Amino acid sequence: MNTGNLYGYRMNRNLNGEAAYIVALAYQQKFWDRINGNKIMDNINHPKHYTSHPSGVEAITVCEHMNFNLGNAFKYIWRADLKSDAIEDLKKAAWYLQREIERRSKDL
Repeated sequence: MNTGNLYGYRMNRNLNGEAAYIVALAYQQKFWDRINGNKIMDNINHPKHYTSHPSGVEAITVCEHMNFNLGNAFKYIWRADLKSDAIEDLKKAAWYLQREIERRSKDL
């Protein structure tokens, strides 16, 4: 059950006192970050490996104009050096490219 509204966030009554205090502090920090214009890391919408490319462009900006296989291959190539295992990402890109080649070959 929710109660109160702390800086635009709903609080949960089921949290124990310490957990509720920690959640309140986290929400308060986000509130102050918004007021002060500090950039908040958003691991859902804009994780670091999405926004760290030297161009400043996110892969999705380009991928949205491609089909699924090509978009995913592009995404893995684009972010390969921004994550811990570039070889794995390049293998994933190759996997999607192979699927696209096979799909297009059936259409011939």
